[in-house]
Amino acid sequence: MVKKLFTSIEDENPFKKLYSWISPERHWVKKERGWYISYSLFFVILIAFLAMLQEYLLILAVLAFVFLWFVQGATPPQIIEHTITSLGIRTFDTFYKWRDIKHFWFSKKSGIIYLNLETVEDSKPDLTKRICLLVNDNQDEDIFKILILHLDYGDKKEIGYSPILQLLHGEYFNSDKYLEDQLTESLNN
Repeated sequence: MVKKLFTSIEDENPFKKLYSWISPERHWVKKERGWYISYSLFFVILIAFLAMLQEYLLILAVLAFVFLWFVQGATPPQIIEHTITSLGIRTFDTFYKWRDIKHFWFSKKSGIIYLNLETVEDSKPDLTKRICLLVNDNQDEDIFKILILHLDYGDKKEIGYSPILQLLHGEYFNSDKYLEDQLTESLNN
C-alpha cells in the first residue's frame, strides 16, 4: 500500500511591500562659482608647496582627488527608490535581508534626516558595512514603526558613536524619541 502526503499550498506571496520612499542618493547643494574659485586657489597653493618639496607622486594624488571632488560637486545625485519589504530592504539595486542587517538608527545632519543601516555579508561576517539613506521629512517615524519589528535600534555603544562619527553622520537620535511618540499615540487611541 502506497501512502501519499498531501499538503495545502497557500498562494499568498510572502513577499510584501511594506513601505517605500524616493530620495536623492546623497545630500547635494549646487555649487556657486565662488566655491570652485576658492577651492581651486587652495589646491593650486597646496600643489605649489608640494612641488617645492618635490613630492610629485603626492601632487598626482591631489590632482586626482581634486578632479573627483569637483566632478562630484557638479553632478546632481540620482533619485533612488528605497523599499522596505516583509523580507528585508531594497535600495541602490541591492536587497538586504533582515538577517544581514545588524541594526539601524536615525541621525540628522545639515537639516537632513538619515536612516543608517549596518549590514554584514555571509562571505565576510567580520566586515560591517554602513549604508546611509536620506529620509524625507516626517517619514522617520513611519519607517521606525516598521523596522523596529524586524531589527534592533543601535545604541551609541553598538554603533561606536564618537565625535568623528558625529562629524560624519550628524546628531544621533535615541530610540526614546520614537518610543515616546508611539506611547503618546497609543494613549490617545
